[in-house]
Amino acid sequence: MSRPVSTRIAAALLVLAACSSGGESSEKADTPAPQTAEEWIAESTRLRQEGSYKSAVDAALEAFKLAGSGPRVQERIALAKAFGAGGNPTAAINEIKELEKERTAGEIQLDEVDIAAVYAQIGDPPAVFRWLERAIASNSPNLQRVHTDTDFDPVKSDPRWADIVARVPQQ
Repeated sequence: MSRPVSTRIAAALLVLAACSSGGESSEKADTPAPQTAEEWIAESTRLRQEGSYKSAVDAALEAFKLAGSGPRVQERIALAKAFGAGGNPTAAINEIKELEKERTAGEIQLDEVDIAAVYAQIGDPPAVFRWLERAIASNSPNLQRVHTDTDFDPVKSDPRWADIVARVPQQ
């Protein structure tokens, strides 16, 4: 049985407290603060891509606060990506393993491409390609992301990447 989401959030906050800030700033002078969970997820992605990992985790946690009740899958994916890219693979793997268990139990809907993206941020190419193969086998509606999603940048130099991209026609 998986831990309640509030327990995972508390664990994430403890991990966050252990992260060094590195002088990061999540402020952008010309941009208003995000107002919705979806906007906070986008902000987390932006910060992660800029290398502001602690701020990316903070933004993902803000998305949790606004998401309301329910499985909060996208918020948890954003948090796992931020942990993975920020050099905390243990926290990222813990979250993705919980999501995988809930998916297997039929408790949540979680796309294989989302799982692969988290593993890309963690730096685990075998897991990335394993999950992308599953996405191809299940004809995931998110497969087109392999053509544009920067989450996969860490594995794009892997020889297996070209094979994956070639098997997913661009629309």
